[in-house]
Amino acid sequence: GMADFEEQVPNAKGSLRWFSTSKTPVRDVEGNIIGLVGVTRDVTAQKQLEQALLEAKNQLSYALSEMSDGLAMFDAEGMLIFCNEQYRDFFPLTGDLRVPGTRLRDILEAVTVTGEQVGIPKGHEREWIDNVVGALRTPGEQQIKLFDGRWLMLRTRPTEAGLALVVVSDITEIKSTEGELTTLSNQLAQLANT
Repeated sequence: GMADFEEQVPNAKGSLRWFSTSKTPVRDVEGNIIGLVGVTRDVTAQKQLEQALLEAKNQLSYALSEMSDGLAMFDAEGMLIFCNEQYRDFFPLTGDLRVPGTRLRDILEAVTVTGEQVGIPKGHEREWIDNVVGALRTPGEQQIKLFDGRWLMLRTRPTEAGLALVVVSDITEIKSTEGELTTLSNQLAQLANT
């Protein structure tokens, strides 16, 4: 049979090169091995690319797991194709559905049934779902309030390839600060008028 092996060999300058060698036995008419034919290729560039790709992948998955934002990617059909753990955690009632392979439509259906999001017009759930799915195609920002009082900011960024990237951030603190500021400015206005 054929034997393949890869080895690292230092070159004259002392830097390591990768070589891939394939050896095949040569047989005589009786089938006895009388020699070996070997082909050796320098695969250093390929190895360096593989290494760089692996490092980039590791850095990306580390970055995605460390970021506080939720991240989700939907394909042109509105199917969830990727999301990080944070994205799922932001939605405690529908998090188990938010896995690659699930349609956004089905996730939103569950949102309406569970009451996870506040302010969905009663009796108009179907239109609401259509609007949200349609909004994947246009860049935009939307603030939503959840059943537990938290506020989320959803930023949608469609890509050239027909995908949509959705970044979810918790803006509850910002919202409560805004609320306090509004209350304070109203109190100030009342004082000014007395």
